[in-house]
Amino acid sequence: MRNLGVICILGVLLLSTPGRPESGLQVQPGGLIGTVVDTLTGEPLSWATVKLVGTQRQLKADASGRFEFANLAPDSYSLRVSRVGYESRILTNLTLASNQITQITVELTPKKVTVKSIVVIPGSYSIMGEEPVVHQTLSRAEIATVPQVGDDFFRAVRRLPGMCGTDYSSKFEIRGGEFEEVLVTLDGLEISEPFHMKDFDGGAVSVVDVATVEGVDLMTGGFPARYGDKMSGVFNIRSRSIPVDKTRISAGFSLSNFRALAEGSFGNGRGTWLMSARRGFIDLVLNLVGAADDLKPRYYDFFGKVAYQVNRNHVLNFDVLHAHDDLNFLEDDMDTLISDYGNTHAWINLHSMWHRRLMSRSIVSVSRLNHNRRGQEIDDNFNLPEHIISEEESSICIGLKTDWQYEASDQFNLEFGLHGRSLRARQDYTSRSFTYELRWLGDRWGPYLAQVDTTLVGLKPYGRKFAAYFSGRFNIDKSLIAEAGCRYDYASHTGDALGSPRVGLIYQVNPQTSLRAGWGKYYQTEGIEEISIVDGEDRFHPAQRADQYGVGLEHQFESGTQLRVEGYLKKYSRLRPDYRNSLSSHERFPERRYDRQAVMRESSTARGIEIYLKRDIGSRLSWYVSYAHAKVEDSVRSIYFPRTGVEDTYDQVLKSPRDVRNTFYLDLIYRPGPSWQLNLAFQYHTGWPYTSLHLERVEISPGTVINYIVPDKEWNARFEPFHRLDFRLNRFFDLAGGRLNMFLEVLNVYARENVRGYSYLVSGEGDDAVLLVEPEDFWFGILPSLGVSYEVEF
Repeated sequence: MRNLGVICILGVLLLSTPGRPESGLQVQPGGLIGTVVDTLTGEPLSWATVKLVGTQRQLKADASGRFEFANLAPDSYSLRVSRVGYESRILTNLTLASNQITQITVELTPKKVTVKSIVVIPGSYSIMGEEPVVHQTLSRAEIATVPQVGDDFFRAVRRLPGMCGTDYSSKFEIRGGEFEEVLVTLDGLEISEPFHMKDFDGGAVSVVDVATVEGVDLMTGGFPARYGDKMSGVFNIRSRSIPVDKTRISAGFSLSNFRALAEGSFGNGRGTWLMSARRGFIDLVLNLVGAADDLKPRYYDFFGKVAYQVNRNHVLNFDVLHAHDDLNFLEDDMDTLISDYGNTHAWINLHSMWHRRLMSRSIVSVSRLNHNRRGQEIDDNFNLPEHIISEEESSICIGLKTDWQYEASDQFNLEFGLHGRSLRARQDYTSRSFTYELRWLGDRWGPYLAQVDTTLVGLKPYGRKFAAYFSGRFNIDKSLIAEAGCRYDYASHTGDALGSPRVGLIYQVNPQTSLRAGWGKYYQTEGIEEISIVDGEDRFHPAQRADQYGVGLEHQFESGTQLRVEGYLKKYSRLRPDYRNSLSSHERFPERRYDRQAVMRESSTARGIEIYLKRDIGSRLSWYVSYAHAKVEDSVRSIYFPRTGVEDTYDQVLKSPRDVRNTFYLDLIYRPGPSWQLNLAFQYHTGWPYTSLHLERVEISPGTVINYIVPDKEWNARFEPFHRLDFRLNRFFDLAGGRLNMFLEVLNVYARENVRGYSYLVSGEGDDAVLLVEPEDFWFGILPSLGVSYEVEF
């Protein structure tokens, strides 16, 4: 599958750094110096976030509340100042003259903090939001400019502790749990399989464009009772808020995709609208490099949103997300794969304020997924089809959910809700395997079709799901807040009726330090479309279960450095068979491989500790570091091999394929001036576990030896440690009516050959035979890319 790596080739190096047009008059820049203080006490407020509205310039006030913007062109500016625990403030019409320093004082009013607005659970991160309740982890500017494949923010958030993933895929794992254990929502609706090009490690690019995103709430464990049917995490995406006073159009392209976005308002500001479309360029890039005859991936996605203020208490939203992709793949040996995927969601969202303390959100939705896959594999000896496979899957979900929140007082908050879904799916799978023998055909020796094995499977499952939950959050005393809740889930197609209690605590040691702890039971029902018919499954399994325990410490030092330390323990039980390929997971038709196995696990355990540090040093330099040490083990009862019908009894504790012991990320952001930004991103993690092979000799008769390639103990070895350094340079231009951003990006700067697989070959015969092991399937070499985007307002 080495040829699959060609999809990551993004182009050639190109750098353009035009300067501002010169004229006979040289305008001298000015500056802005300010101090942030508390309105009530007049005391300086340290570490407030100060941003020049409409620009990329943002910094943190120092320990004495002081901030400074230098080299500002004479103009009128707006300033946004925010700090945790205070109401944000925007100052407008700050006029700066040439060659002068303007000094201001910004007063912030303490925010009335209620239990509703406090994050109780550990493992919770605020990303890209404008006004975080807790210290924001990654800002919009950091997400937008971090070096990454395909400008995909799903990849960028993997730099947080407890997250890990491969370079071919946008999927990420959370604390040893697969991505399928993560609940992904967009504006409140669950989005299933949110990826393009699923034939490459499950998905190469996410279907949600970062340009449409307002913020993300990530929970890596211990999430509260309103989230259910997933065991590892929650990834809540909020689409961007739309300004009512202007129309904005933006477009951008890189060597991976083209995107366009437009937004505006109607009805005298009572309604707003947004439309965004994106088209992948990978097939066009492959054309340029001459690889389009072998690989033709195409994808596009569209997101649209209309919001209307019905009256002062009710806002109605209509959202549509549609994604589609096709893949044609032809290898030199005539193996082929043709696939297409569709992902469509439409939903109506009603936000209601029934009383100043009672609010609700109700969603009616329709979702449809479809997947078609067909192809063939050629017998290398006879150059004839060995396997011909066709698979068609589709599912539809009609949902209704309503979530309510009642703020009884500043010390007590209650949440409750009801969710219902009607589900229907169709799965058809056909597989034909051909066995040939070399025979005398009357006039010559040739291939003879000795056997044909045909598998035909067709299922049309349907069912209903219902969920109800309640959760209360309350002050035990002024420093201790508790949240306790319970959830009930029922699924007719599996027969599951499950209760999930959950508890969270936060203790505020002082204004800079807090301690969090959480515990809960989490169940995950097998999806209506998840029966593994390609492996011979024809019925649903009971829901899987995970018990989670987590504790965390958060502290902000006087220097402004943010520190988070968290520890966790996850105990899995009631696990379904885990279908894996022990030698390689990167196959077109993994279910047909002889190394296909169903791992029967009694239980699984994931435990670890995570550390996160972040620091902004003035307006020029920022850095953040994350480190995680983890251990994931499976208690394996037996392993069944579907192709041979053999089941081996193990009764052993084995490393999980997701056991990545050490993960480390380091990011440096340097801004030499208002129009430049340089990002350096380094990553390292322990190699993934794999099953090694050895040569075994069997003497079938005196002097006659046959050599077999035999696997060792499952997942007994590890690939070499993975590491690489990425680089990105951004150049911003403020043009008439808009802003232009150009970037140059280079991934894997020092060309590290990170191995993700090995090939095995027996050289020689009899007692002289040796096993040759060669690394292959490198992730990629140096990947350069160039991109540009332009945004204009009317």
